[in-house]
Amino acid sequence: MKLSPILILIALLALIGCSKTDPMVGNWQLQMDPAITSKLPDNQKISANVEFRADKTFSVDLNLGSRKEQLEGTYTLEGKTLTM
Repeated sequence: MKLSPILILIALLALIGCSKTDPMVGNWQLQMDPAITSKLPDNQKISANVEFRADKTFSVDLNLGSRKEQLEGTYTLEGKTLTM
């Protein structure tokens, strides 16, 4: 099963809360839904760590089984909508 980085980022969006300050600043770790992980092969591990910075930039370290990727870019947070 091949999961795209976009799917991982969408899962991260589910972690966003509502606050008057920028709640995104800091380090975040993906927590996969057991309903998804139960469908993966036993040796397929997925992890994602995201760092959101106060200067509105981010970096993502993805591990999709044996595949590793790093993504970087900018983000905006308007209300409950995160755009990366």
